[in-house]
Amino acid sequence: MSDIGDTNHTATNAHDRGESHPPAPSSDIADAFHLFRDYLDYKRVDLKSDLASEQDDLFRKIKEEVGIKFKREGANGLLKIQKKGPSLDSPTSSIVSELITKLKARNKSKRIADSSAGGWTTVRKYEANTIADNSDDKKKIRRAESRAVRRINDLICSLSDALFNFNTLSARRLVQVVEKIINMSPVIGIISRLKTRYSYMCIESRVFWDTVLNMEIPVKVKEELLFWLDNIKRVNVKKLDLYSKSTVMVYSDAMNVACGAYIVD
Repeated sequence: MSDIGDTNHTATNAHDRGESHPPAPSSDIADAFHLFRDYLDYKRVDLKSDLASEQDDLFRKIKEEVGIKFKREGANGLLKIQKKGPSLDSPTSSIVSELITKLKARNKSKRIADSSAGGWTTVRKYEANTIADNSDDKKKIRRAESRAVRRINDLICSLSDALFNFNTLSARRLVQVVEKIINMSPVIGIISRLKTRYSYMCIESRVFWDTVLNMEIPVKVKEELLFWLDNIKRVNVKKLDLYSKSTVMVYSDAMNVACGAYIVD
C-alpha cells in the first residue's frame, strides 16, 4: 500500500510541475511567428517605398517626353499651317503668325533661363525692360542677369544676417527679409507664401517694430529662413527641395459663403 501511495504522490508532483512550466516548443513557435511578421512588415514598407519612387521617376520621365513631343509637334504644325499662305483667310493667318511669334519668344526665354546664373529671375527682368527693346539684345540680357543675380545675393545676405542675429531679431528686420522672398513669387510661385507662414504669424504678433520679437514657435521661423538660404540659389530649376512623399491627400474647396474639405489616407 505504501508503494502505491508513493507512486501516486510522485505522479501528482510531476503533473503539478508540468502545469506550472509550459512546454518550451510553444514559446519558440510564438517568437518565430513574431519575427517572421516583423520581417514581412519591414519588407512590405521597403517594397512600397521602392514602388513609389519608381512610379515618381516614371511619371516625370513620361511627362518630360510628352511635353517635348507636344511642343515639337505643335511648332511643326503651326509652320505647316503658315506655309499654306494664300489658302488661309486673313484672321487665321494672323492668329497663326502670332502663335509662332509667342512660341519663339517662349523658347528664347527658356534658353536664357537655362544659361543664366539668375535663372528665371533674369527672364523676368529681361521681359520687364521694355524701354530697351531697340538696344543690343546681348547687352539687355547681361543687364537683366546682373540685376537678377544682385537681387538673389541681396536676399542671401539678408537671410544670413537674420539667422546670425536670430535671438535679437526685430519685426522690422524680419519683414524686410520676408518681403524680399515674396517679391520672388513671380519666379518661384506659391511656395514663397507657404514657406513664410510662421514668419508672418510672428510679425503679426509684434508689440513694436524695433523691439526683439517674442516668438511663439521660433523653431519654425528658423526652419523657414534656413529653407530659403539653402534653396534660393536654385530658382533656375522647376522644383525646390521641399518635395516629400505624400502621406495623405487633402481635397478642399471654398466660396464666398462656405468652404469644405476632406482627407483621404
